[in-house]
Amino acid sequence: MSMKLTYTDATVIHSEKYNSNNGFYAAHFFYTNTMHDLVFKITDTEEEYPFTLEGLNLVLHKDQSISLISVDDKLIGYIDKKTKKYYYLTKNFTNYFGLGLKLNWQTILVFIFILIIAVYNSEVTNGMSFFIIAGLMILYWVYHSIANYILERKMDQLIKNI
Repeated sequence: MSMKLTYTDATVIHSEKYNSNNGFYAAHFFYTNTMHDLVFKITDTEEEYPFTLEGLNLVLHKDQSISLISVDDKLIGYIDKKTKKYYYLTKNFTNYFGLGLKLNWQTILVFIFILIIAVYNSEVTNGMSFFIIAGLMILYWVYHSIANYILERKMDQLIKNI
């Protein structure tokens, strides 16, 4: 997988954090998700680029000078020009680059519901459905974790080598 890394100088012109809960009506009892609405102004073109962060608590404030980091025209992070540190705008590179399924907690609840039905119908399935579905979920989680780790290390190497 060949990746082209580009940097673009920009300024944060809007930064607003808020909490959101996605999903069914009682989700706020279980968790809230930190959202961060941002608007970057590209220095060279004066073009404005809106972006929403989900689940990351990054320190970005209005009038902050940054360099946006893109891989193959996908925004993946930024470099704070003052501290020279880089930060990712995603925690999940496999989903961000379209390499995995997008699993959220609602999907996992559906899988658990299917597991309960499989156990309940153990006469018909002889209990094997539970182990097959649980095994597939574990295999997917292992694949997803390894792929995400490899992609993040590759991003680290690309950024540090420049």
